Amino acid sequence: MKVILLQENFNKAIAQVSRIAGTKVDLPILSNILLSADKTGLKLSATNLETSIVQQIPCKVEEEGKITISAKILAEITPSLSAGNVELEVKKEEIRIKCGRFFVRLNGMDSKEFPNIPEIEEKEKNKAVLIEKIKDFSRQVFFAASVDEMRPVLNGVRLKVSKNEIEAVATDGYRLSRKIIKGNFEEESLFIVPARAFLEVSKFENEEGKGMKFLLDNKENQIIFTAGNAQIISRLIEGKFPPFSKVIPESWQTEAILDKKELDRSVKMASIFARQSANIIRLSIEKNKAIISANAVSVGENKSEIEAKVKGDSLQVALNFRFVQDFLNAVEGDEVGIKLSGPLTPVIFTDMKDKSFLHVIMPVRVQEPGA
Repeated sequence: MKVILLQENFNKAIAQVSRIAGTKVDLPILSNILLSADKTGLKLSATNLETSIVQQIPCKVEEEGKITISAKILAEITPSLSAGNVELEVKKEEIRIKCGRFFVRLNGMDSKEFPNIPEIEEKEKNKAVLIEKIKDFSRQVFFAASVDEMRPVLNGVRLKVSKNEIEAVATDGYRLSRKIIKGNFEEESLFIVPARAFLEVSKFENEEGKGMKFLLDNKENQIIFTAGNAQIISRLIEGKFPPFSKVIPESWQTEAILDKKELDRSVKMASIFARQSANIIRLSIEKNKAIISANAVSVGENKSEIEAKVKGDSLQVALNFRFVQDFLNAVEGDEVGIKLSGPLTPVIFTDMKDKSFLHVIMPVRVQEPGA
């Protein structure tokens, strides 16, 4: 294999693809990136067997071929190469990289050991569904998925595609995020995508802002996302998603609207104390204000007041501050809405700028001092 390409393109592609390379000791080939050159250009591929990334790079191909090289080493080398043309040449099981005054020789592994990554057939590409603003769509949902591998169905994002909208939902049993995107979609479907795949998808939106397309491969039980010259392929999660709609309150006793930045600052301040007390903070909604507080025997206590537009009775709930911070990190607008009915009923958080995004956090049962 021998190709010539721009350092900028090479470095960017390596940075994107190397993120997915695994570190499984029993399968060292998964720590590598597959470099494959043919008449269409240079293709970089990486996989952890659950999710795969394929990135095509335009280049001059003087000789076709394949090799796999350590993702970690390539990711460390390519940023240091000087701007301009990079020459990659493969000799047996090694690759030689020349760029300006730089020369690098790296040992590789036989490409035959690399897992096969299926590609989309041309006739199937027309069936792909376009999701606009997929970065927002992804980051507002995937963080709520569980990381507990004992319940794999909760490790994913449930997508329901209907004729007029796509509904995405993720939950770990303690919180839930739901995002709805309106549109016109031809085929209805229901499936669960690993949250890790959505994390990668959120980083690959077209630079032109055109979103991403996805296509279901029912034969292989996988989903294929495409954006420009990049593809992300992920296996779907099998199983039945829990009936999440039951935990979303249809009515509430109290509603408050708060400034997002003020709430964020108050939660961060309270977290200093909450970390010593099971991550618990208290949210009190009173007339024209909200109070965020936390205390820890070993540290002390904290209380912050925030002006708020309040409708309804005064109420207090105890929450995990990390859940509140994760929600605030996904908010685009300047104001946050909070709806609640009691100390142990689910609390609804909304972005006042984006009514299609809803987040629910389950309160924590706490024993009051002297109780």
